[in-house]
Amino acid sequence: MQNSNPFAKIEKILSRKPLVVVIHITDTYFIEETTVNGDVDLPGFARLCSLIDFIKSNPYVKNNNIPVLVLHGGDFLFPSLMSVYFKGQQMIDVLNACSFNYCTIGNHDFDGGSKYLETRMADATFDVVCANIRSKKNIQSLRIQEFAICHRNNRPFAAITGVAGKATLRKAQQNGFDIFPVKSSLKQIIAKIRKTYPKLNYLIVLSHMNNQEDVKLKEWFKKNWDGHVYLLGGHDHNEILQYDKDHPKSILIKGQSNCRTVQILGLHDGENYQNSKWFEKNVLVLHSDILSNIVPNPKIQKIVMKWENLLEKHLKEKESDEIIKQFEKNTILNATELDLRKGSTNFGNFIADCMSKFTKSDLAFVNSGHFRGDRKMGSALKLSDLRRVFVLDKTDALVKITMTNAECKKFLKHAYSEEGRGKILQISKNTIKILQKSAPKDKFKVVMLWDMLKTNDDGFTTIFANSRKTTINKLQSKLKKHIISNLSLFDVIRFSSKDVKYDSKIRMSVNSFKNYF
Repeated sequence: MQNSNPFAKIEKILSRKPLVVVIHITDTYFIEETTVNGDVDLPGFARLCSLIDFIKSNPYVKNNNIPVLVLHGGDFLFPSLMSVYFKGQQMIDVLNACSFNYCTIGNHDFDGGSKYLETRMADATFDVVCANIRSKKNIQSLRIQEFAICHRNNRPFAAITGVAGKATLRKAQQNGFDIFPVKSSLKQIIAKIRKTYPKLNYLIVLSHMNNQEDVKLKEWFKKNWDGHVYLLGGHDHNEILQYDKDHPKSILIKGQSNCRTVQILGLHDGENYQNSKWFEKNVLVLHSDILSNIVPNPKIQKIVMKWENLLEKHLKEKESDEIIKQFEKNTILNATELDLRKGSTNFGNFIADCMSKFTKSDLAFVNSGHFRGDRKMGSALKLSDLRRVFVLDKTDALVKITMTNAECKKFLKHAYSEEGRGKILQISKNTIKILQKSAPKDKFKVVMLWDMLKTNDDGFTTIFANSRKTTINKLQSKLKKHIISNLSLFDVIRFSSKDVKYDSKIRMSVNSFKNYF
Protein backbone atom coordinates (compact mmCIF):
# COMPACT_ATOMS: atom_id res chain seq x y z
CA MET A 1 0.00 0.00 0.00
CA GLN A 2 1.45 3.35 -1.02
CA ASN A 3 1.16 6.69 0.74
CA SER A 4 -1.77 7.10 3.16
CA ASN A 5 -4.45 4.50 3.80
CA PRO A 6 -6.81 4.67 0.77
CA PHE A 7 -9.51 2.85 2.76
CA ALA A 8 -9.73 5.39 5.61
CA LYS A 9 -12.76 7.25 4.24
CA ILE A 10 -14.56 3.98 3.48
CA GLU A 11 -14.01 2.83 7.05
CA LYS A 12 -15.78 5.97 8.28
CA ILE A 13 -18.82 5.17 6.11
CA LEU A 14 -18.89 1.58 7.39
CA SER A 15 -18.39 2.66 11.02
CA ARG A 16 -21.83 4.26 10.88
CA LYS A 17 -23.28 0.75 10.45
CA PRO A 18 -25.27 1.06 7.22
CA LEU A 19 -27.94 -1.53 6.53
CA VAL A 20 -26.97 -1.74 2.84
CA VAL A 21 -23.80 -0.63 1.04
CA VAL A 22 -23.89 0.43 -2.61
CA ILE A 23 -20.84 0.55 -4.92
CA HIS A 24 -21.47 2.28 -8.25
CA ILE A 25 -19.38 2.82 -11.39
CA THR A 26 -20.38 3.71 -14.92
CA ASP A 27 -19.15 3.94 -18.53
CA THR A 28 -16.18 1.56 -18.45
CA TYR A 29 -14.36 0.94 -21.72
CA PHE A 30 -11.07 -0.44 -20.43
CA ILE A 31 -10.24 -3.30 -18.10
CA GLU A 32 -6.55 -2.43 -17.75
CA GLU A 33 -4.84 0.30 -15.78
CA THR A 34 -2.83 2.92 -17.67
CA THR A 35 0.25 4.85 -16.61
CA VAL A 36 2.07 7.92 -17.86
CA ASN A 37 5.64 8.68 -16.82
CA GLY A 38 5.35 5.97 -14.18
CA ASP A 39 2.20 7.35 -12.52
CA VAL A 40 -1.16 5.56 -12.62
CA ASP A 41 -3.73 7.38 -14.76
CA LEU A 42 -6.67 4.95 -15.11
CA PRO A 43 -6.94 2.80 -11.96
CA GLY A 44 -8.25 -0.30 -13.76
CA PHE A 45 -10.52 -3.12 -12.61
CA ALA A 46 -7.91 -4.96 -10.52
CA ARG A 47 -7.86 -2.06 -8.04
CA LEU A 48 -11.64 -1.77 -8.14
CA CYS A 49 -11.95 -5.44 -7.24
CA SER A 50 -9.63 -4.96 -4.25
CA LEU A 51 -11.89 -2.11 -3.14
CA ILE A 52 -14.98 -4.32 -3.41
CA ASP A 53 -13.25 -7.13 -1.51
CA PHE A 54 -12.22 -4.72 1.25
CA ILE A 55 -15.82 -3.59 1.79
CA LYS A 56 -17.22 -7.13 1.73
CA SER A 57 -14.59 -8.37 4.19
CA ASN A 58 -15.15 -5.56 6.67
CA PRO A 59 -16.00 -7.20 10.07
CA TYR A 60 -19.26 -5.28 10.49
CA VAL A 61 -20.39 -6.06 6.93
CA LYS A 62 -19.33 -9.70 7.11
CA ASN A 63 -20.63 -10.49 10.60
CA ASN A 64 -24.01 -8.85 10.05
CA ASN A 65 -24.62 -10.13 6.48
CA ILE A 66 -24.89 -6.56 5.19
CA PRO A 67 -25.83 -6.60 1.49
CA VAL A 68 -23.19 -5.01 -0.73
CA LEU A 69 -24.69 -4.04 -4.09
CA VAL A 70 -22.16 -3.62 -6.91
CA LEU A 71 -23.85 -1.65 -9.69
CA HIS A 72 -22.95 -0.44 -13.19
CA GLY A 73 -24.61 2.52 -14.91
CA GLY A 74 -24.32 1.31 -18.52
CA ASP A 75 -21.78 1.25 -21.38
CA PHE A 76 -20.24 -1.91 -19.99
CA LEU A 77 -19.55 -3.75 -23.29
CA PHE A 78 -18.28 -1.15 -25.77
CA PRO A 79 -16.45 0.89 -27.03
CA SER A 80 -12.77 0.00 -26.86
CA LEU A 81 -10.11 -1.49 -29.08
CA MET A 82 -10.46 -4.80 -27.20
CA SER A 83 -14.22 -4.81 -27.80
CA VAL A 84 -13.65 -4.28 -31.52
CA TYR A 85 -11.88 -7.66 -31.58
CA PHE A 86 -13.59 -9.53 -28.72
CA LYS A 87 -17.09 -8.01 -28.90
CA GLY A 88 -17.21 -7.23 -25.19
CA GLN A 89 -16.31 -10.72 -23.99
CA GLN A 90 -13.41 -9.35 -21.92
CA MET A 91 -15.73 -6.91 -20.14
CA ILE A 92 -18.13 -9.66 -19.03
CA ASP A 93 -15.17 -11.76 -17.90
CA VAL A 94 -13.96 -8.99 -15.60
CA LEU A 95 -17.38 -7.82 -14.38
CA ASN A 96 -18.28 -11.40 -13.43
CA ALA A 97 -14.99 -11.80 -11.54
CA CYS A 98 -15.69 -8.56 -9.63
CA SER A 99 -19.12 -9.90 -8.57
CA PHE A 100 -21.34 -7.20 -10.03
CA ASN A 101 -25.02 -7.56 -9.19
CA TYR A 102 -26.92 -5.28 -11.57
CA CYS A 103 -26.32 -2.99 -14.52
CA THR A 104 -28.45 -0.94 -16.83
CA ILE A 105 -28.06 -0.50 -20.59
CA GLY A 106 -26.09 2.33 -22.20
CA ASN A 107 -26.03 3.55 -25.78
CA HIS A 108 -22.65 1.94 -26.53
CA ASP A 109 -23.82 -1.46 -25.34
CA PHE A 110 -25.59 -1.70 -28.71
CA ASP A 111 -22.41 -1.01 -30.71
CA GLY A 112 -22.05 -4.71 -31.53
CA GLY A 113 -25.75 -5.10 -32.34
CA SER A 114 -28.39 -7.10 -30.48
CA LYS A 115 -26.59 -10.37 -31.32
CA TYR A 116 -23.54 -9.63 -29.20
CA LEU A 117 -25.51 -7.92 -26.42
CA GLU A 118 -27.64 -11.06 -26.17
CA THR A 119 -24.64 -13.42 -26.34
CA ARG A 120 -22.64 -11.57 -23.72
CA MET A 121 -25.50 -11.23 -21.25
CA ALA A 122 -26.12 -14.97 -21.51
CA ASP A 123 -22.65 -15.37 -19.95
CA ALA A 124 -23.11 -12.65 -17.33
CA THR A 125 -23.61 -13.50 -13.66
CA PHE A 126 -25.27 -10.11 -13.11
CA ASP A 127 -28.66 -8.90 -14.34
CA VAL A 128 -29.87 -6.00 -16.47
CA VAL A 129 -32.50 -3.65 -15.03
CA CYS A 130 -34.23 -1.08 -17.22
CA ALA A 131 -37.65 0.50 -16.92
CA ASN A 132 -38.12 1.64 -20.51
CA ILE A 133 -36.41 -0.88 -22.81
CA ARG A 134 -37.83 -4.33 -23.53
CA SER A 135 -36.48 -7.28 -25.49
CA LYS A 136 -38.65 -8.51 -28.32
CA LYS A 137 -39.78 -12.12 -28.23
CA ASN A 138 -37.02 -13.38 -30.52
CA ILE A 139 -34.32 -12.09 -28.13
CA GLN A 140 -34.50 -14.83 -25.54
CA SER A 141 -31.18 -14.60 -23.69
CA LEU A 142 -31.21 -10.91 -22.76
CA ARG A 143 -32.80 -10.78 -19.33
CA ILE A 144 -34.08 -7.21 -18.93
CA GLN A 145 -35.89 -6.85 -15.61
CA GLU A 146 -38.17 -3.90 -14.91
CA PHE A 147 -36.85 -3.81 -11.36
CA ALA A 148 -35.25 -6.00 -8.70
CA ILE A 149 -35.64 -6.08 -4.92
CA CYS A 150 -32.76 -6.05 -2.46
CA HIS A 151 -33.52 -7.89 0.77
CA ARG A 152 -31.87 -7.58 4.15
CA ASN A 153 -32.59 -10.28 6.73
CA ASN A 154 -35.43 -11.52 4.50
CA ARG A 155 -37.01 -8.07 4.51
CA PRO A 156 -37.32 -6.02 1.29
CA PHE A 157 -35.12 -2.98 1.76
CA ALA A 158 -34.59 -1.33 -1.65
CA ALA A 159 -35.88 -1.54 -5.21
CA ILE A 160 -33.39 -1.24 -8.06
CA THR A 161 -34.32 -0.19 -11.58
CA GLY A 162 -32.66 1.44 -14.57
CA VAL A 163 -33.65 4.13 -17.03
CA ALA A 164 -32.40 4.93 -20.53
CA GLY A 165 -32.24 8.41 -22.02
CA LYS A 166 -32.76 9.58 -25.58
CA ALA A 167 -29.36 8.52 -26.96
CA THR A 168 -29.73 4.99 -25.60
CA LEU A 169 -33.36 4.66 -26.65
CA ARG A 170 -32.45 5.62 -30.20
CA LYS A 171 -29.77 2.92 -30.35
CA ALA A 172 -32.09 0.35 -28.73
CA GLN A 173 -34.82 0.99 -31.27
CA GLN A 174 -32.34 0.75 -34.16
CA ASN A 175 -31.38 -2.70 -32.85
CA GLY A 176 -34.92 -4.05 -32.67
CA PHE A 177 -35.85 -3.37 -29.05
CA ASP A 178 -39.13 -1.93 -27.83
CA ILE A 179 -38.74 1.45 -26.13
CA PHE A 180 -41.07 3.42 -23.84
CA PRO A 181 -41.23 6.94 -22.35
CA VAL A 182 -39.21 7.42 -19.17
CA LYS A 183 -41.79 8.85 -16.79
CA SER A 184 -44.76 6.67 -17.74
CA SER A 185 -42.54 3.57 -17.45
CA LEU A 186 -41.32 4.63 -14.01
CA LYS A 187 -44.89 5.40 -12.87
CA GLN A 188 -45.94 1.85 -13.76
CA ILE A 189 -42.96 0.36 -11.93
CA ILE A 190 -43.51 2.51 -8.85
CA ALA A 191 -47.16 1.38 -8.77
CA LYS A 192 -46.06 -2.28 -8.91
CA ILE A 193 -43.47 -1.77 -6.17
CA ARG A 194 -45.93 0.03 -3.91
CA LYS A 195 -48.59 -2.65 -4.43
CA THR A 196 -46.28 -5.55 -3.55
CA TYR A 197 -43.90 -3.83 -1.11
CA PRO A 198 -45.88 -0.96 0.47
CA LYS A 199 -43.31 -0.35 3.23
CA LEU A 200 -40.27 -0.26 0.98
CA ASN A 201 -38.41 3.01 1.51
CA TYR A 202 -35.45 3.07 -0.88
CA LEU A 203 -35.41 3.29 -4.68
CA ILE A 204 -32.10 3.05 -6.53
CA VAL A 205 -32.21 4.13 -10.18
CA LEU A 206 -29.31 3.39 -12.54
CA SER A 207 -29.55 6.13 -15.12
CA HIS A 208 -27.89 6.31 -18.51
CA MET A 209 -29.09 9.76 -19.55
CA ASN A 210 -27.56 13.16 -20.16
CA ASN A 211 -27.19 15.78 -17.44
CA GLN A 212 -30.36 17.70 -18.30
CA GLU A 213 -32.45 14.53 -18.39
CA ASP A 214 -31.09 13.45 -15.02
CA VAL A 215 -31.72 16.80 -13.30
CA LYS A 216 -35.32 16.85 -14.57
CA LEU A 217 -35.87 13.28 -13.41
CA LYS A 218 -34.52 14.09 -9.95
CA GLU A 219 -37.16 16.84 -9.71
CA TRP A 220 -39.85 14.45 -10.95
CA PHE A 221 -39.05 11.93 -8.23
CA LYS A 222 -39.81 14.54 -5.54
CA LYS A 223 -43.48 14.27 -6.44
CA ASN A 224 -43.64 10.63 -7.44
CA TRP A 225 -41.66 8.69 -4.82
CA ASP A 226 -42.38 9.34 -1.13
CA GLY A 227 -39.28 7.54 0.16
CA HIS A 228 -35.58 7.97 -0.57
CA VAL A 229 -34.39 7.81 -4.16
CA TYR A 230 -30.78 7.61 -5.32
CA LEU A 231 -30.46 8.47 -9.01
CA LEU A 232 -27.05 7.08 -9.98
CA GLY A 233 -26.11 8.47 -13.37
CA GLY A 234 -23.53 8.14 -16.12
CA HIS A 235 -23.35 8.77 -19.88
CA ASP A 236 -21.88 12.31 -19.76
CA HIS A 237 -18.74 11.16 -17.91
CA ASN A 238 -18.77 14.05 -15.47
CA GLU A 239 -19.22 14.21 -11.72
CA ILE A 240 -22.41 15.63 -10.18
CA LEU A 241 -23.58 15.47 -6.56
CA GLN A 242 -26.93 17.18 -6.21
CA TYR A 243 -29.79 17.30 -3.74
CA ASP A 244 -32.07 20.01 -2.39
CA LYS A 245 -32.09 20.99 1.26
CA ASP A 246 -35.88 21.34 1.20
CA HIS A 247 -36.21 17.83 -0.26
CA PRO A 248 -33.03 15.89 0.60
CA LYS A 249 -34.54 12.48 -0.10
CA SER A 250 -34.16 12.89 -3.88
CA ILE A 251 -30.46 12.64 -4.71
CA LEU A 252 -28.57 12.74 -8.04
CA ILE A 253 -25.06 11.29 -8.13
CA LYS A 254 -23.25 11.08 -11.47
CA GLY A 255 -19.82 9.52 -11.85
CA GLN A 256 -16.86 9.84 -14.19
CA SER A 257 -16.00 7.09 -16.66
CA ASN A 258 -13.50 4.22 -16.48
CA CYS A 259 -13.36 4.00 -12.68
CA ARG A 260 -11.95 7.52 -12.40
CA THR A 261 -14.59 7.82 -9.70
CA VAL A 262 -16.28 5.12 -7.64
CA GLN A 263 -19.44 6.12 -5.79
CA ILE A 264 -20.00 4.44 -2.39
CA LEU A 265 -23.24 4.86 -0.43
CA GLY A 266 -24.30 3.73 3.01
CA LEU A 267 -28.09 3.33 3.36
CA HIS A 268 -29.77 3.62 6.77
CA ASP A 269 -33.27 3.39 8.19
CA GLY A 270 -34.43 6.43 10.12
CA GLU A 271 -31.60 8.70 8.93
CA ASN A 272 -32.02 12.37 9.85
CA TYR A 273 -31.83 13.89 6.39
CA GLN A 274 -32.41 17.39 7.75
CA ASN A 275 -28.97 17.20 9.34
CA SER A 276 -26.69 19.17 7.03
CA LYS A 277 -23.86 16.64 7.38
CA TRP A 278 -25.81 13.48 6.55
CA PHE A 279 -24.62 13.57 2.93
CA GLU A 280 -20.89 13.64 3.62
CA LYS A 281 -21.29 10.92 6.25
CA ASN A 282 -23.13 8.50 3.97
CA VAL A 283 -21.99 9.31 0.42
CA LEU A 284 -18.38 8.94 -0.67
CA VAL A 285 -16.81 9.52 -4.07
CA LEU A 286 -13.36 7.99 -4.46
CA HIS A 287 -11.23 9.56 -7.20
CA SER A 288 -8.43 7.96 -9.17
CA ASP A 289 -5.72 9.53 -7.00
CA ILE A 290 -7.05 7.45 -4.07
CA LEU A 291 -7.86 4.36 -6.13
CA SER A 292 -4.35 4.30 -7.60
CA ASN A 293 -2.99 3.61 -4.10
CA ILE A 294 -4.98 0.39 -3.73
CA VAL A 295 -3.08 -2.83 -4.31
CA PRO A 296 -4.48 -4.57 -7.46
CA ASN A 297 -6.29 -7.89 -7.05
CA PRO A 298 -4.02 -10.66 -8.48
CA LYS A 299 -6.91 -12.68 -9.88
CA ILE A 300 -8.18 -9.73 -11.92
CA GLN A 301 -4.65 -8.89 -13.01
CA LYS A 302 -4.34 -12.38 -14.52
CA ILE A 303 -7.63 -11.97 -16.38
CA VAL A 304 -6.56 -8.56 -17.71
CA MET A 305 -3.19 -9.93 -18.80
CA LYS A 306 -4.88 -12.81 -20.61
CA TRP A 307 -6.93 -10.40 -22.72
CA GLU A 308 -4.02 -8.04 -23.33
CA ASN A 309 -1.94 -10.96 -24.61
CA LEU A 310 -4.77 -11.99 -26.93
CA LEU A 311 -5.00 -8.43 -28.27
CA GLU A 312 -1.24 -8.36 -28.80
CA LYS A 313 -1.51 -11.51 -30.97
CA HIS A 314 -3.87 -9.57 -33.23
CA LEU A 315 -1.88 -6.34 -33.36
CA LYS A 316 1.75 -7.41 -32.80
CA GLU A 317 2.46 -3.95 -31.38
CA LYS A 318 5.44 -4.99 -29.26
CA GLU A 319 7.25 -6.07 -32.40
CA SER A 320 6.53 -2.99 -34.49
CA ASP A 321 5.01 -0.09 -32.59
CA GLU A 322 5.57 2.97 -34.74
CA ILE A 323 6.36 6.29 -33.05
CA ILE A 324 4.10 8.84 -34.73
CA LYS A 325 5.69 11.92 -33.16
CA GLN A 326 8.32 12.60 -30.53
CA PHE A 327 7.38 15.60 -28.38
CA GLU A 328 9.66 17.40 -25.97
CA LYS A 329 10.74 15.46 -22.90
CA ASN A 330 8.20 15.31 -20.02
CA THR A 331 5.31 16.32 -22.31
CA ILE A 332 2.04 14.76 -21.15
CA LEU A 333 -0.64 14.57 -23.84
CA ASN A 334 -4.11 14.93 -22.37
CA ALA A 335 -6.76 12.72 -23.98
CA THR A 336 -8.83 12.26 -20.81
CA GLU A 337 -12.56 12.46 -21.32
CA LEU A 338 -13.00 14.73 -18.33
CA ASP A 339 -10.86 17.49 -19.90
CA LEU A 340 -11.80 16.87 -23.54
CA ARG A 341 -15.44 17.37 -22.54
CA LYS A 342 -14.70 20.73 -20.92
CA GLY A 343 -12.79 22.27 -23.82
CA SER A 344 -9.70 21.85 -25.95
CA THR A 345 -6.61 20.01 -24.71
CA ASN A 346 -3.05 19.80 -26.02
CA PHE A 347 -3.81 16.43 -27.64
CA GLY A 348 -7.05 17.73 -29.14
CA ASN A 349 -5.11 20.69 -30.55
CA PHE A 350 -2.58 18.34 -32.12
CA ILE A 351 -5.23 16.17 -33.81
CA ALA A 352 -7.19 19.16 -35.14
CA ASP A 353 -4.00 20.81 -36.45
CA CYS A 354 -2.94 17.59 -38.22
CA MET A 355 -6.34 17.42 -39.92
CA SER A 356 -6.19 21.06 -40.98
CA LYS A 357 -2.57 20.83 -42.18
CA PHE A 358 -2.94 17.70 -44.24
CA THR A 359 -6.21 18.67 -45.95
CA LYS A 360 -5.18 22.34 -46.42
CA SER A 361 -8.37 23.44 -44.70
CA ASP A 362 -9.05 26.78 -43.02
CA LEU A 363 -10.58 25.13 -39.98
CA ALA A 364 -10.79 21.67 -38.42
CA PHE A 365 -13.44 20.38 -36.01
CA VAL A 366 -13.42 17.04 -34.20
CA ASN A 367 -15.96 16.19 -31.52
CA SER A 368 -14.63 14.95 -28.20
CA GLY A 369 -16.94 11.93 -28.27
CA HIS A 370 -14.61 10.32 -30.81
CA PHE A 371 -11.70 10.40 -28.35
CA ARG A 372 -12.33 7.05 -26.66
CA GLY A 373 -9.02 6.29 -24.96
CA ASP A 374 -9.64 8.38 -21.82
CA ARG A 375 -5.95 8.53 -20.99
CA LYS A 376 -2.80 10.59 -20.73
CA MET A 377 0.21 9.76 -22.88
CA GLY A 378 3.92 10.51 -22.67
CA SER A 379 6.21 12.38 -25.02
CA ALA A 380 6.55 9.51 -27.51
CA LEU A 381 3.18 9.23 -29.25
CA LYS A 382 2.84 5.72 -30.68
CA LEU A 383 0.49 4.11 -33.17
CA SER A 384 -0.82 1.95 -30.31
CA ASP A 385 -1.83 5.14 -28.47
CA LEU A 386 -3.83 6.34 -31.46
CA ARG A 387 -5.49 2.94 -31.80
CA ARG A 388 -6.68 3.04 -28.21
CA VAL A 389 -7.79 6.66 -28.28
CA PHE A 390 -9.77 6.40 -31.52
CA VAL A 391 -10.72 2.69 -31.23
CA LEU A 392 -10.47 1.72 -34.89
CA ASP A 393 -8.44 2.77 -37.91
CA LYS A 394 -10.89 3.06 -40.79
CA THR A 395 -10.69 4.71 -44.18
CA ASP A 396 -13.00 7.44 -45.49
CA ALA A 397 -12.84 9.01 -42.02
CA LEU A 398 -12.72 12.70 -42.97
CA VAL A 399 -14.96 15.03 -44.92
CA LYS A 400 -13.97 18.48 -46.22
CA ILE A 401 -16.83 20.87 -46.81
CA THR A 402 -17.56 24.56 -47.29
CA MET A 403 -19.21 26.33 -44.36
CA THR A 404 -20.08 29.94 -43.68
CA ASN A 405 -18.84 31.90 -40.70
CA ALA A 406 -22.38 31.82 -39.28
CA GLU A 407 -22.61 28.03 -39.63
CA CYS A 408 -19.25 27.52 -37.93
CA LYS A 409 -20.32 29.69 -35.01
CA LYS A 410 -23.57 27.72 -34.71
CA PHE A 411 -21.54 24.52 -34.51
CA LEU A 412 -19.36 26.00 -31.78
CA LYS A 413 -22.30 27.46 -29.84
CA HIS A 414 -24.02 24.07 -29.87
CA ALA A 415 -20.81 22.24 -28.95
CA TYR A 416 -19.95 24.47 -26.00
CA SER A 417 -23.48 24.78 -24.62
CA GLU A 418 -22.96 22.09 -22.00
CA GLU A 419 -19.93 20.69 -20.23
CA GLY A 420 -19.43 16.94 -20.10
CA ARG A 421 -20.85 16.14 -23.52
CA GLY A 422 -19.13 14.40 -26.43
CA LYS A 423 -20.22 17.23 -28.74
CA ILE A 424 -17.49 19.55 -27.35
CA LEU A 425 -15.29 20.43 -30.35
CA GLN A 426 -11.52 20.29 -30.54
CA ILE A 427 -10.54 23.09 -32.93
CA SER A 428 -7.56 23.91 -35.13
CA LYS A 429 -5.21 26.81 -34.44
CA ASN A 430 -6.50 30.34 -35.08
CA THR A 431 -10.13 29.19 -35.39
CA ILE A 432 -11.35 31.88 -33.00
CA LYS A 433 -9.32 34.64 -34.66
CA ILE A 434 -10.48 33.63 -38.16
CA LEU A 435 -14.15 33.65 -37.21
CA GLN A 436 -13.91 36.88 -35.22
CA LYS A 437 -12.37 38.78 -38.14
CA SER A 438 -14.77 37.54 -40.83
CA ALA A 439 -18.35 38.34 -41.76
CA PRO A 440 -21.30 35.94 -41.21
CA LYS A 441 -21.53 35.04 -44.93
CA ASP A 442 -17.80 34.51 -45.46
CA LYS A 443 -17.00 30.94 -46.46
CA PHE A 444 -14.29 28.56 -45.25
CA LYS A 445 -13.00 25.09 -46.03
CA VAL A 446 -13.69 22.98 -42.94
CA VAL A 447 -12.50 19.43 -42.30
CA MET A 448 -14.14 17.17 -39.72
CA LEU A 449 -14.80 13.52 -39.02
CA TRP A 450 -17.42 12.13 -41.40
CA ASP A 451 -19.08 10.29 -38.49
CA MET A 452 -20.01 13.68 -36.98
CA LEU A 453 -22.38 14.24 -39.92
CA LYS A 454 -23.10 10.62 -40.86
CA THR A 455 -24.56 9.58 -37.48
CA ASN A 456 -25.82 12.95 -36.22
CA ASP A 457 -25.39 11.62 -32.67
CA ASP A 458 -24.36 15.06 -31.43
CA GLY A 459 -26.83 17.06 -33.52
CA PHE A 460 -24.38 18.76 -35.91
CA THR A 461 -26.15 17.48 -39.03
CA THR A 462 -29.44 18.91 -37.78
CA ILE A 463 -27.84 22.34 -37.37
CA PHE A 464 -26.28 22.13 -40.84
CA ALA A 465 -29.51 20.94 -42.48
CA ASN A 466 -31.55 23.71 -40.86
CA SER A 467 -29.01 26.28 -42.04
CA ARG A 468 -29.20 24.95 -45.61
CA LYS A 469 -33.01 24.57 -45.42
CA THR A 470 -32.93 20.93 -46.41
CA THR A 471 -33.53 17.53 -44.84
CA ILE A 472 -30.88 15.56 -42.98
CA ASN A 473 -31.04 12.69 -45.50
CA LYS A 474 -30.64 15.00 -48.50
CA LEU A 475 -27.77 16.85 -46.85
CA GLN A 476 -25.94 13.64 -45.92
CA SER A 477 -26.35 12.30 -49.44
CA LYS A 478 -24.94 15.53 -50.88
CA LEU A 479 -21.98 15.63 -48.49
CA LYS A 480 -20.81 12.09 -49.29
CA LYS A 481 -19.01 13.31 -52.40
CA HIS A 482 -16.77 15.45 -50.18
CA ILE A 483 -15.40 12.50 -48.19
CA ILE A 484 -11.61 12.24 -48.45
CA SER A 485 -11.43 8.74 -49.87
CA ASN A 486 -9.13 5.89 -48.85
CA LEU A 487 -7.50 7.77 -45.99
CA SER A 488 -7.86 7.08 -42.29
CA LEU A 489 -7.42 9.59 -39.49
CA PHE A 490 -4.25 7.70 -38.57
CA ASP A 491 -2.86 8.23 -42.09
CA VAL A 492 -3.56 11.94 -41.82
CA ILE A 493 -1.79 12.18 -38.46
CA ARG A 494 1.20 10.15 -39.71
CA PHE A 495 1.69 12.27 -42.83
CA SER A 496 1.28 15.69 -41.19
CA SER A 497 2.56 15.29 -37.61
CA LYS A 498 6.17 16.30 -38.33
CA ASP A 499 4.98 19.71 -39.56
CA VAL A 500 2.59 20.36 -36.65
CA LYS A 501 3.98 22.28 -33.70
CA TYR A 502 3.00 21.42 -30.14
CA ASP A 503 0.45 23.80 -28.64
CA SER A 504 -0.45 23.42 -24.97
CA LYS A 505 -3.04 26.21 -24.91
CA ILE A 506 -6.71 25.72 -24.06
CA ARG A 507 -8.10 27.28 -27.20
CA MET A 508 -11.70 27.25 -26.06
CA SER A 509 -13.69 25.95 -23.10
CA VAL A 510 -17.31 25.93 -21.97
CA ASN A 511 -16.49 28.73 -19.53
CA SER A 512 -14.60 30.89 -22.04
CA PHE A 513 -16.86 30.45 -25.09
CA LYS A 514 -19.14 33.39 -24.26
CA ASN A 515 -16.13 35.70 -24.25
CA TYR A 516 -15.41 35.04 -27.92
CA PHE A 517 -18.75 35.14 -29.74
